[in-house]
Amino acid sequence: MGGSAMEFHRKHSVCFLLLGMLFCTAGCTATEQDSTAEKPKKMTDLPPLVTEISTEDTTAEISTETTLVTEEAELPEPVYQAKMTAWELPEELGSLQAVRVYQNTVYLLGVRQNAAQQSESVLYCVSEDAESAEPVFTPLYPNSNASDFVGLTDFDVLSDGTICGLLCENADAVPYEDPTFNPDDFDWESYYENYATQYQLVWYDKNGVICKKLGLSTLLDLDETSRQTMAFTGVRSDASDHIYLTATIDESDCLMALDGNGNLCPVQGNHKNMLPLESDYQWIRCSSDGMLLLECDAEDVQHLSHVVVTDGALWKTQTAVPERMTADTMLAESENDDFVYGIWNASGLFRMSAKNALPELLYRWSDAHVDFSKLERVMMLPDEEVLLSAYTAQGNLSLELLEPDMKNKEPDSTEHVEEETTGETVPVATPVS
Repeated sequence: MGGSAMEFHRKHSVCFLLLGMLFCTAGCTATEQDSTAEKPKKMTDLPPLVTEISTEDTTAEISTETTLVTEEAELPEPVYQAKMTAWELPEELGSLQAVRVYQNTVYLLGVRQNAAQQSESVLYCVSEDAESAEPVFTPLYPNSNASDFVGLTDFDVLSDGTICGLLCENADAVPYEDPTFNPDDFDWESYYENYATQYQLVWYDKNGVICKKLGLSTLLDLDETSRQTMAFTGVRSDASDHIYLTATIDESDCLMALDGNGNLCPVQGNHKNMLPLESDYQWIRCSSDGMLLLECDAEDVQHLSHVVVTDGALWKTQTAVPERMTADTMLAESENDDFVYGIWNASGLFRMSAKNALPELLYRWSDAHVDFSKLERVMMLPDEEVLLSAYTAQGNLSLELLEPDMKNKEPDSTEHVEEETTGETVPVATPVS
């Protein structure tokens, strides 16, 4: 009995051992099948043949490089090779806020702190030294009263060379830099009523003296039930000196324009004074008249429009979006008469010779070692020069100038020269397969 009991226990243990091995084998097989079944799902997000960490890193790098090479290969050859020169801004300019180009002159708006710790704005113009080809920065109004520029947040240049600007009085009223500032205890209602609505549009004469003022808050008919939070964000003028304004009212962006009498123009079609804008928009001066408006909606679809003041009304006409314009494409303002405007994206700068023309690649960023992610604005100057404003590592704006270093050879230029030189028919070789 004892031996048979021991033999029974031994056989029982062997059975459990065999069963355990079977379960282990089945479990491993099921796990392998499950992982194999999940692989096609993961393959859509990961590079192929990823087996371990080192292989994953190597494969990801190859995949990225291949993608970049493919994108570069799809681009046409640029018209110019570029050389880049960084501009050293004068210390007196302070922090660069805005750049305008008009009739071959570059205008800069800077903000610095005066002795009373107020934000004092200054305007500079830039010209090139004929001998050294270096930019020369000079105050636009060296003998003006500095108090006339306190609170100047944006500006544009009119056809006679004078300046119109957007002033925000008491711009330093909210002490954001004060470490003891508590937004919960601040009187926001009084601020919006007495400070944020105190925006003025001003015109300076040739000596930098304010010759005309227009209170902007008095022009608006705001809904009394709304919170009425308002901030004017920009001012531009077109070739006919029409004034365009952008503002954020109750967290919604809008575009407005003034007629010749200083009144807000009604928007053609709905007779409102404000044209709603997408939250992601860009506007530049048009080469002829009016403004170009580029908007990107919630689905990352680009919409390009021409905005102009005609017969006392604000018109918005949607135009065709050029090829190569994607969600990361921006507009480049142009001071050239031979083409309409420019567009730029991560690849480079294109120029549009006509409204329905194909974009022509002018410069490729990689040739000039330009960091696309830091670009803020692109302005196309005469003689194929391009002025770039870009963010530094400290978050400040800097200026860089792109110039043609050499012009790429036009296709078939060699064959054309040979035909003119020899006057003979050149035989064409047929490749042997």
